[in-house]
Parts: sequence; C-alpha cells; structure tokens
Amino acid sequence: MASPAYVATLGAPQTRADLAAHICLRISPVEAWNHWSFVGAGGKTHPPIKGNFEANSADAVYYAALAGVGVARLSTYLIGDALVDVRLVQILPEYADETSEIFAVYSNRRNLSPNVRAFIDFFAERFGPVPPCERDRAA
Repeated sequence: MASPAYVATLGAPQTRADLAAHICLRISPVEAWNHWSFVGAGGKTHPPIKGNFEANSADAVYYAALAGVGVARLSTYLIGDALVDVRLVQILPEYADETSEIFAVYSNRRNLSPNVRAFIDFFAERFGPVPPCERDRAA
C-alpha cells in the first residue's frame, strides 16, 4: 500500500524487483515481518526491502503510509477503510498475501474451562476463512 501522493511523486512499483528502488516501511521488532514474500508464476521471491523508516507497531507504519512516507505491507483489517476511501492504493495487488495466522494460547487443554472453550470457538467462527473486516465490506 502507498498513498496516492507517494505514487504521484515516486511512482508505483510495477514488479516485485522494483521495490528495491522504493522506500519500504518496516516494522522493526520482528525481523520476519520485514521479509516480504511474493508468490507468483516465477515461484516465491523475497525482494530486498529497505527504507529510512522503521517503527515498532503496525499502526505507526500505517500512519506513515497515509502521510506518503513510503510503501507498506499491512493487513487488510488495518487499512481496509483507507483503501475504500482511496487514502491508500494497492501496490502489486496480484501478489496480495492471503495467509494469516491467529493463535489462541492457553495453559492446559486437559482442564480447559468452559469459558475459554467458548471464547476459542467464538473467535474461530468470527475470524474464520474470511476476516470480519472483509465480510463487512462485502455486505
């Protein structure tokens, strides 16, 4: 994602390799999040991601992208409204990452309380294959 102002000034990357020439906004505490993976006809690639902006939260990267600082890779739940309002535009939409994982961590499966089981079941249903932010927009 990038702001229309960023794209108007520096252009939009047309290929995965073009990202090397752009300011990519990084989330610093988890280095694995800064390895942008792209799966396409040529297989899986990890173009070099560099930039002069790093933050320790996705929210900070989101606001930097809105301000036109650079190109970001963020979850739909965070940036969905900005895409609809065209405050952000998709970059390389054919390589959108459709994978995501949410983990429920609890101490012991054997003595799982009914409240915890109910919460996990609710969470799994609510955040199933189609995230609520995308379900709500489709309605």
